[in-house]
Amino acid sequence: MQSEFKIPTREHISIKNRKISIWGIIIALFILYLLYSSFYIVPTGSQAVVFRFGKLMDIKDAGIHFKIPFIDSVQIVSVEEIRRYEFGYRTIDPGPPAKYKDVPNESKMLTSDNKIVHVYWAMQYKVSDPAQYVINLPSDKTRLEKIIRDTAESVFRQVVASHSFDEILTTGKELVQTETKQRIQEIMRNLGYGLNITAVQIQDVMPPDEVQGAFNDVISARAEKEKTILEAQSYANKVLAEVKGTASKTINEAEAYKYQRIKEAEGRAGRLKLLIQRHSEAPKVVETELFYEALKKMSENGVKFIVVGDGVKIINLDNLIQSLEQNISSQGGEDK
Repeated sequence: MQSEFKIPTREHISIKNRKISIWGIIIALFILYLLYSSFYIVPTGSQAVVFRFGKLMDIKDAGIHFKIPFIDSVQIVSVEEIRRYEFGYRTIDPGPPAKYKDVPNESKMLTSDNKIVHVYWAMQYKVSDPAQYVINLPSDKTRLEKIIRDTAESVFRQVVASHSFDEILTTGKELVQTETKQRIQEIMRNLGYGLNITAVQIQDVMPPDEVQGAFNDVISARAEKEKTILEAQSYANKVLAEVKGTASKTINEAEAYKYQRIKEAEGRAGRLKLLIQRHSEAPKVVETELFYEALKKMSENGVKFIVVGDGVKIINLDNLIQSLEQNISSQGGEDK
């Protein structure tokens, strides 16, 4: 029995070549997909968390990196982005002018003295550990935000409840912010959320509408009190500075006068010592000079005549001084 040999027609060859070309395209596309999915890019300011079969393998910094297709999975997390949540309000339009919407169920809180207060605040945070952030928090943004919000809000309410109404409204804001930031950070660290709380800011504090008028009066009175205290302190500082200046000037003048009197006394003492020495050598000369100096002082004070012996004799002071000058000159010549 002879087998029949059929010569392939042009139609059969065309169909066969078409099937080969389709499979070639599919294989080429698959190879391109493998190449494309083998590399990933981590942008600046982000880190990539790499999982292999669901197990954490590595954390990659910014740049181009390789991964095994269908085996490795990568989640990129921004570690420099500052995320912000608002409590008690929402920013509708940043403006200007900015527009906000109140959220009363978040802003209304109870203080330690059982008073109601409305606090509007915001929290900012960054991702400090992307692996913890990806593993311990849900990937769904709505659920993630709810977890962080609920945690932060519960802590803030506890802090507000530990302070009085007056503290929250006036001097205790900074303390509340600091305590809240520290407590939230501690809880986030204990839960392993990989978050770094960068700021807790109280935007505004308002009493209930029913006591708003009385509160404004209290604020005005406190402001007036602080203004008066500042003015009194300023006046006290001014007077104190003037008193210190006067005291310093008086002390300096007294020191200068003291120095002058000491120098004068030292000069007189030195001269007296010299006179004593000279008197021992030439007593008449020294006595004449001292007498001459006394007469010169009298002349400088306006004395013109000297009465001697109960008015018996009147001496012209100028003539006497001239006579003594000649006498001293002659004595000086003899000494030489």
